[in-house]
Amino acid sequence: MRLKGNFVYVLASFAAAFSIGYALQSGEGNNAIFASSDFNKMNIGADVSLVDPETVQHTSAPADASLGLPFAPEATRAHLLLKSYPVNASARMRDTLASNPVKNAPTYSAYGVPCSTKLEALAGPAAMIEVKLSASCAPSEMFVLRQGELAVSGVTSTVGLAEISLPAMSKDPTISVTFAGGQSAVTTLHVSDFDDFERVALQWKGRTGLEIHALEFGADYGQAGHVWKNSPRKVAYATGALGGFMTRVGEGDGPDSMHAEVYSFPSGAIRRNGAVRLSVEAEITSFNCGRKILAKVMQPKSTTGVEVVDLGLTMPDCDAMGDFLVLNNLLRDLKIALN
Repeated sequence: MRLKGNFVYVLASFAAAFSIGYALQSGEGNNAIFASSDFNKMNIGADVSLVDPETVQHTSAPADASLGLPFAPEATRAHLLLKSYPVNASARMRDTLASNPVKNAPTYSAYGVPCSTKLEALAGPAAMIEVKLSASCAPSEMFVLRQGELAVSGVTSTVGLAEISLPAMSKDPTISVTFAGGQSAVTTLHVSDFDDFERVALQWKGRTGLEIHALEFGADYGQAGHVWKNSPRKVAYATGALGGFMTRVGEGDGPDSMHAEVYSFPSGAIRRNGAVRLSVEAEITSFNCGRKILAKVMQPKSTTGVEVVDLGLTMPDCDAMGDFLVLNNLLRDLKIALN
């Protein structure tokens, strides 16, 4: 509620601103030697004469003679000469791969899933778009989601997933996503109930404090018909033909993070005459005082497409903290006619 603080009203005039065995055959040598000697059976005749051992001439070699044992022929060794060559296996493999590259070789995420970036967009109630992003090799990374002139930042989960509800800004929008590493994806869809809603959008970078305020059918600040970021309402409010709702999209607090706020009103279902007063406002805080801020407002028209106005302004000095800057005539008020 606007219970304190001064209001600074500004009539906006704007300048354009804004990627891997031997069967060892034991030859069984079975040498069976059978020696049979039975001296008791030998028959020694009477004609046998006795011999004096000292008169016997030995015909064998003297006892001290050395035996002439046979020798094996001298063994010879055959030498196989091998030349050695220096080999660098790693270099050979690298050269082979370089000359025969593997085409379309997939890369994988830390969870063993092939890297890919997939984008799906489905039309939902109240001319909303349910965007589902899968980027297996881009976990916890920032991306930019675009729909025509509208662009917002998002962050994937630890497994590379993200879901965003985005108001349609045209009947046949093209949705695209881009990562800083170059990965991207694009898809299109048809939003059949787009013409049943009036929309206005405000887009900015960083922390600007900017916000849309919609006052429906004569409502004042803080009343039931005051729709803004602290009282945004749900989509069901519009599908029940009760009034409009506010959608705030975009993540991150860095100076290059992109955010947007979109007010949607079900003009095709409301059964009353009246108007919705629209304004862009910003509370002057320590984050934005004395700074130059850039923004963009978009207001679709069925006949001429989306009207875009670029906004660049310098916020009041820090001694005005707590006050509100109100930009009138930046958005066209919505005139609602009984259907």
